[in-house]
Amino acid sequence: MLGIILNTVGILGVILMLLAYLLLEHGTLKDHDKIYLMLNIVGPAGIIASLYIDWNLPAFLIEFAWILVSIYGFLRRPKIK
Repeated sequence: MLGIILNTVGILGVILMLLAYLLLEHGTLKDHDKIYLMLNIVGPAGIIASLYIDWNLPAFLIEFAWILVSIYGFLRRPKIK
């Protein structure tokens, strides 16, 4: 049961990451938009959660790096006045 839940969380994470990229390319979101950056934090976190059932160090490293870069972008985004 846990495996099904974590796989679902991982699939949702992939969907969120792809959705963020699609909306960026479509012009709906900008690279500094809060929602874009949040999708790029939550998505990889879901993928990392799914690695609990089938560990893969390279996958963990890329997703963790993706989260760190997105957090950096979130902290550097322009302040709206």
